[in-house]
Amino acid sequence: APIASTVYDFLSLLLTPPSSPSCPTPLPPINLVVQLTPLVEGRRAKCHPYFPDREGKTATVSPSAGKGAASPLWIRLEKKEEREGARESVLRVGRHGDQEGRRIVHLEYLGWRDHGTFPLLLFLGVEDTRRAIAR
Repeated sequence: APIASTVYDFLSLLLTPPSSPSCPTPLPPINLVVQLTPLVEGRRAKCHPYFPDREGKTATVSPSAGKGAASPLWIRLEKKEEREGARESVLRVGRHGDQEGRRIVHLEYLGWRDHGTFPLLLFLGVEDTRRAIAR
């Protein structure tokens, strides 16, 4: 997850996956973001909130200095549902002037902290979700 100064770059990756001269095959679009730790743990911020916390709300993210003529991005929370130790959010991300944007599913696991061993059952849930989205 991004810190405050990298939110624009993070959202840009959701719209246009990175490319590499050493990888001739283009990377597929990103449709799923899995967040394994909460935004705040204890009293310590782990990352910057990068999408609205209320359904139907849209946030605009402007490029940081030095990005040239890059256009602002928007991100909207369309749906949020909490179940079985995870929060699933359906997001839309787009560039200024693009009304439709791209659909992104965001899974936030609520039961694992950033220390200790990652629970295998959570991983299996991620794999099931990944397969369902790929269909």
